[in-house]
Amino acid sequence: MGDFPISFGRYQLVERLAVGGMAELFVAAAPGEHGFQKKVVIKRLLPHLIDDDTYNAMFIDEAKLTARLVHPKIAQTFELGKVDDALFIAMEYVDGIDVLALLREFAARRRRVEPQLAAWIAY
Repeated sequence: MGDFPISFGRYQLVERLAVGGMAELFVAAAPGEHGFQKKVVIKRLLPHLIDDDTYNAMFIDEAKLTARLVHPKIAQTFELGKVDDALFIAMEYVDGIDVLALLREFAARRRRVEPQLAAWIAY
């Protein structure tokens, strides 16, 4: 991965957050008029999967499903788009750890998530 920022359509990729088996996540800047900028997360298919119809279909299904989820504790999906041949999902940026990271930390410490914390996350 080259030096940041990286132009990606109308977005500027600022930092790579994570990479998985199917996609990679970036913090990005979404520009607007008069110097306005909003931080978002861009999830895009990995380059070697761009031409794979199965992965494209799974990515599109994920975007459609997550766009239907509306909850204060779930990052919102803003857009499913394409830059050149690469599909991407633009999502709300939330500063902090995700639930998977939280669960991994609890597991590493051999602790269970307290019921009160689990209820707060789910509510």
